[in-house]
Amino acid sequence: MKMLLEHMVYFRCEVVDKPCEFEPQKPTTNSNLFEVGNSLVVYVNVESADQENGSHIRAASIISNIASELGVMDIVIYPFAHLEHARVDAEVALLTLTGLREQLSFKDPDRRVLSIPFGTIKTREGKTHAHRRAVLLRTVR
Repeated sequence: MKMLLEHMVYFRCEVVDKPCEFEPQKPTTNSNLFEVGNSLVVYVNVESADQENGSHIRAASIISNIASELGVMDIVIYPFAHLEHARVDAEVALLTLTGLREQLSFKDPDRRVLSIPFGTIKTREGKTHAHRRAVLLRTVR
C-alpha cells in the first residue's frame, strides 16, 4: 500500500459521477460533498498483496500516529489508484479501504474518519499547511 498524506488547512471534495461497472463504495456522509478544516487527507493506493498481508492494520497505525503528531481530529481516506502502475482488482481495493477505515475508527474513536467513495469521479480543492511534515509519502508492506 502506498499513501500520500497531506496536512490540510481545509479540504473540499465533491463526488460528481459514478462511472464504474461495480457498485461504488457508500459515502460516510449523507451528501456528495465532503468538507473539513484542519485535517489529514490520506491518498491511498491499494496494491495486490495488501489483502493477504493485512497492511491496512499497519497503515492505520501509521496514519493514527501522524494525526496525533499533527494534532488533527479529522482524517479523510481518499482512494487514489494512480500512485502505482499496476492496478488492483476493485473488490480487493474496496475490502482493504473498508478495513483501513474500520481500523482507524477503532484505534481513534474520538477522531472523525471520512471515506471518499472508491470508484467515483470527484472534484477537490484544498490548502496544505506549510511545514516540513505537511506532505508525506509512506509505503506499507
